[in-house]
Amino acid sequence: MSRNEIFTLGNSEPTELSPGVFLRVFASGGLGAEEITICTATIAPQAGLPFHTHPTSEVITALVGAAEVLVDGRRYALNPYDAIHIPAGVPHAVNNANTTGDIVLHTSFPTNKPDRDFVEDTFSRDDRQATDDSCPETLVRFTASDPATLSAGIQNRLLFTSDSDTTGLCGGYLEIAATHSLPQQTYPRDIVFTAVDGHSSGEVGAECHQLAGMTSLCVPGGVAHRLVNSTDAPAALIWAYAAPALPLLESTAND
Repeated sequence: MSRNEIFTLGNSEPTELSPGVFLRVFASGGLGAEEITICTATIAPQAGLPFHTHPTSEVITALVGAAEVLVDGRRYALNPYDAIHIPAGVPHAVNNANTTGDIVLHTSFPTNKPDRDFVEDTFSRDDRQATDDSCPETLVRFTASDPATLSAGIQNRLLFTSDSDTTGLCGGYLEIAATHSLPQQTYPRDIVFTAVDGHSSGEVGAECHQLAGMTSLCVPGGVAHRLVNSTDAPAALIWAYAAPALPLLESTAND
């Protein structure tokens, strides 16, 4: 049976996950997605989500503000579009250590129903700027990631990957220049696009969904779709796909 795309507004009603932590779910099994869950978490100043684990991997990508992410005893400061991949079973916590201003995080899971188990905070605090082979997590700094030009007007920064086909994730920051578009694409698994800058549209069949202000579009596997920027300014989206790699995206300019 065919499935429809899932279109969720960025200002949809959130759920308070813990004091000062508000969750918006954009793709999940409950919404009709398969093999993937995408959320944003808005965290108030001085609030946070305590240490917990998941039975699958998770990627946390900072969208707004400076976030504090702790993994075991290692503490990282994430700036906008930095992404950290945390393997299954690894304890981690997220905080907004700022005294003013919310932070917003984008979270990705390679399952349509993620579970969470809270654990006791017995960890030290070792400030880190980067990850290395001694720790299971992987941090990618947005400013250090090299943009790949897929074609004229289309650039992609790969922010996270995994080498496991069953628990893997891949995703990145896709920028579409003014009056450019990605051609029609079809992928075997669900893919989710979340608008983080500018205005673009996602065309799925006869539907045209406007993407701006963290609005999200989940396209089911096997369904053709197209991303279009018909404005006079660049547009950017975070994309996530529940597999270790995504076939090379191509693009074409609109005439």
